[in-house]
Amino acid sequence: MNQFVHACALTCALVSLAAVGCGEAGQPSSEQESLLSEAETAALAEKTARSTLAEISVPHGKMRFIETEPGSVLILRDFPIGARVETLPRESELSVEQIYRGYTQEPMPAALAKAIERMKAGAAPEPGALAEVLGAARSGQAVPTTAQSDGEAVKRLQLASSIDENWFKANFCGFMGPSHQWCHKQAFMGGNATGKMHRSDIQICGDTGAARIILRISGADAAMGNVLYGSCIGGQYHGPHDIFGSALTRTLEWNIVWAEQTVRFGGWFASGEQFIHKL
Repeated sequence: MNQFVHACALTCALVSLAAVGCGEAGQPSSEQESLLSEAETAALAEKTARSTLAEISVPHGKMRFIETEPGSVLILRDFPIGARVETLPRESELSVEQIYRGYTQEPMPAALAKAIERMKAGAAPEPGALAEVLGAARSGQAVPTTAQSDGEAVKRLQLASSIDENWFKANFCGFMGPSHQWCHKQAFMGGNATGKMHRSDIQICGDTGAARIILRISGADAAMGNVLYGSCIGGQYHGPHDIFGSALTRTLEWNIVWAEQTVRFGGWFASGEQFIHKL
C-alpha cells in the first residue's frame, strides 16, 4: 500500500462520523455493463451538454465550464496520457473566473459570467440528511458498444497499458492542504470518492481501456465525462458561497459508473478555499 492510500485509509477511520468516504478503487469486471442504465446515461449526457456554458481550447485538448447547480461550476479538461499538462500557477487556489481568463483572451460568454455571479450571490446550505443522500441505488443494465459524448465515441477496447503508472503518481498524487485525498494507480468500475466538501479536483485516465465518470451532488446526477482509451479527464468542482462569502459544502460523489479494464483515478477534497499545492 503506498503512502497516499495508507493515509486515505487512516483518514476514513478517523472521520467516519463525518461521513467522508475514501476513494475506492472498485472491482475488475469483464461484463459489458454500466452502473447507469442506458436511459440514465443518455439523460445525463444531455444534461451535461445543456449545462455547458463555455468551451475553450487549452494545450492538448479542450476545457469545458459546466454549471452543475446554481452557484456551482465544474471544469472538465481532457488531455492525452503521458502529456506534460500545462497549468496556471497555483491553479487549485484560483476562482472560476481567474481560470477562464488565465487560459484564454476570448471574451467570457454571458452565460458563464452570469453563473459566476450566481456563485457570489449566496446559496442555501445543502438540504436533507447525509444518510439519505448516500442511500441512492443504481441499476446495472447494458450500455451500447459505443456511447456518444461531444461527438466522440468511447472505444471499448482491451489494450496494453499505455503509460507507466509512475507518470500518474508523479503528476496527480500527493498534495499539501486538502481535507482528504486519494490515489489509485489501478481503479475499476465502481471506483468512487465521496465527501461533504466545497472544492474537489480529480483526474481519471483510461489506461488499458475507456471509462465513464459522473459527479453526483447532494444525491443527484450532475455531470458526466467520457474517458477515451489513452486519454485523461481532469475535473475541478467549485462550490457555492453564502451571502457573506463563506464557503458552503455539498455532498460530492465521483463515481466510475463504467470502465473497460484498468483506469487510473486520483483526486482531493477541500472543505473550504484552502491553500493547496503539489508536493
